[in-house]
Amino acid sequence: MYQTLCYCTRNQLYKYDAMEEYIRKIINTSMGVALLAKDKIKELIDELVNNGKMTEEEGRRFMDELRKDTNQKKENMESEVKGIVERMLEKMDIATRKDLKKLEKRIDYLEKDNMSS
Repeated sequence: MYQTLCYCTRNQLYKYDAMEEYIRKIINTSMGVALLAKDKIKELIDELVNNGKMTEEEGRRFMDELRKDTNQKKENMESEVKGIVERMLEKMDIATRKDLKKLEKRIDYLEKDNMSS
């Protein structure tokens, strides 16, 4: 029974890991697109500075604000995705990694208790 249970929990864990990896790829792709856009914006700012329409200080401030905003949005997106995944797992009634670890500890305890009896 332990082997069957172990297989089921590992199988669920693999599915969870695959889903997590897929979501991570989506986030990384989104961030890659954002970085490309940031590079284009930097080119535009450099052009504005070279044409005298913006000072270097204004350009630096703008890029710093953009960097801070991008980092904040990344954190928000990761948090939101994590919440979505947690809700999906709950609706699908799939055990979380924490649930599986608790179950494995309990099985180990019961096996040790059974061997000592």
